[in-house]
Amino acid sequence: MKIDFLNAPIAGPSLGGKIPDSLIIIARWESESDRKIIIQDFVNGGMNFIPVFSDWISFKEQVAGSGFEEEGLQIDRKLFASILRGNENIVLNPGGASPVTLQKSDIEG
Repeated sequence: MKIDFLNAPIAGPSLGGKIPDSLIIIARWESESDRKIIIQDFVNGGMNFIPVFSDWISFKEQVAGSGFEEEGLQIDRKLFASILRGNENIVLNPGGASPVTLQKSDIEG
């Protein structure tokens, strides 16, 4: 996945302040019988981040050829926010034309 977002704008300007009600994350269940999911994060330019995608089309386009094509998981935005500790960097559509850097407070909104 090609990532180029180190100077990505904050949520407000790019999305008009609107984060989708559900997001697609790269994640997998720890086991079939467990309720735990493992959320994939990445490092780019020394910054850890969790990629999130605004919809399935964006996910499929941006993860194509990465090996994560089968690990998309749709999750409610507020449920996702409740999982976060608060210090994570989240990048919406990191492989897209206009990636957006988010914080937990942007997603809770």
